[in-house]
Amino acid sequence: DGMTEEWNSRQLLANYQTKTKTITAVTFSDDGDLLASGDSDGFVTLYQASKTNQAYEHYHSFSSHQTTFDYLKSINIFSAIKQIRFLPKHTTSDYLLSTNEKTIKLWKIGQKNIKRNNNTEPDSLFPKVSTQSKEIYSEEAKTYKMAHEYDIHSIDILTDGESFLSADDLSINLWNFESSQAFNVTNTIPDVVENTQEVITCTTTHPTHNSLFIWGTSTGCVNLGDLRSSSIVDSPNSVYKGKIIAQSESFFSEILSSLSSVAFSEDGNTILARDYLSLHLWDIRKRKKPIDSILLFNHYRPHLCSLYVDNSIFDPFSCSFGKDDDTLITGSYNNNLVFYNRNTSAQDSLYVGTDPEGESGEIDTENKVLQMYLHKQKNVLATAGSNILSVFFSEH
Repeated sequence: DGMTEEWNSRQLLANYQTKTKTITAVTFSDDGDLLASGDSDGFVTLYQASKTNQAYEHYHSFSSHQTTFDYLKSINIFSAIKQIRFLPKHTTSDYLLSTNEKTIKLWKIGQKNIKRNNNTEPDSLFPKVSTQSKEIYSEEAKTYKMAHEYDIHSIDILTDGESFLSADDLSINLWNFESSQAFNVTNTIPDVVENTQEVITCTTTHPTHNSLFIWGTSTGCVNLGDLRSSSIVDSPNSVYKGKIIAQSESFFSEILSSLSSVAFSEDGNTILARDYLSLHLWDIRKRKKPIDSILLFNHYRPHLCSLYVDNSIFDPFSCSFGKDDDTLITGSYNNNLVFYNRNTSAQDSLYVGTDPEGESGEIDTENKVLQMYLHKQKNVLATAGSNILSVFFSEH
C-alpha cells in the first residue's frame, strides 16, 4: 500500500560500531534546520540542514552529561541522555534542553568570529592580513537539578517557550527557564513508597494550549492536567483509560498495559498512546472510551517469557502521528518503524537498519527503533535504531 514508499530517500548520519554506545534521544528544532541526537555516553550531536541539497551535515558535538556518583545513595548517575528539546528561536543562537536521569541542562549553541594572523615572517612589525572564520561553540547556560527524587524520563517545553515540564516515576515539575527553582505540579508519591500502585511513564505538553499537558502511566491510563484549574494537579482533570486488548488475564497483563509514549495530534484534539503491543487513540473531549485501539504486535505474544527474561518487555517505544493525523508511526524490533493508516487499516514497515540482508523472521531485540521524530513542515523523519541514526526524506 506504499505508506513507506514516499520515504525512499535516506541519509545515514551515524553508525556506532560498538554495541555499548546507543542513540538514546532525537529531536528537531522548530524550523527543522537543526537535528539533535543524544547518546548513552552523554554526548549531544547536532546536524544542520544543507543549504544546497536534501541532506544534513555534522554541525557540532559536545559532552552534555558525565557519569557521576551519588555518595548519599551510593549509586551511579549515568550520563545517558534521556531527552532533548529545542527552545523556540528568538536570537541568532540556538538553545536546547538536555537531561540525563537527574540533571537538566540548558545549552546555548552559537557562532563566534575567530581572527587569525596570517603573517609568516617573524621579524615583520606589521601583520599582513588577518582572516576571519566562524567557530561553533556550546556553553552551559543554566542547570536545573535537585528536584527529582526518582529518575527523570521526560522533559517538554510549554507553548509559551518560557517554561518546561520534567517528569520522573512519581512526580512532574514545572520550571521557568530563568529560575533554578522547580514547582511541583503533580505528585503521586504515596505515604508508603512500597504501596505504589502506579507510576508515571511519559509526559508531553499540548501543542497549542499553554496550560495543558498529559502523562501516561504504568496502568495504561492517559491523564490530562490543566494548570488553569489548579496549580497543583494531583488528580487529573480527565482520565483516558484504554481497553487492554488481552486474550486472557496473564502474568504479563499489567506490564503489557504500561504506556511507553504519549503524543498529541497537530490540532491537539487527539491523543495517541503506545503500550507494548498496541496503539490507542482518544478524542480529548470524549474520555469514555478510545476512538480506536490497534493491536499491532500480537506476534510478540508467544515470546513474552523470553522478552521478560531479557527485560525487552520494558522497552520504551515511542509513537507519533504521521504527516496527517490518519497515519500513526511507532517503533518496533528488527530495526523496523511501523506505519498504520486509520482509514484503510493498512500496515507498512520501514527498515532503518544497515544490514543488506534486512530482517529475519525472528524477533531481534538487539536492533530496535525506540526513538523517532517527524518534522512535518520539512517532510523529514529522523530515526534512531539502537546505534544507527538516519534521516528519511519525503518528496510529497
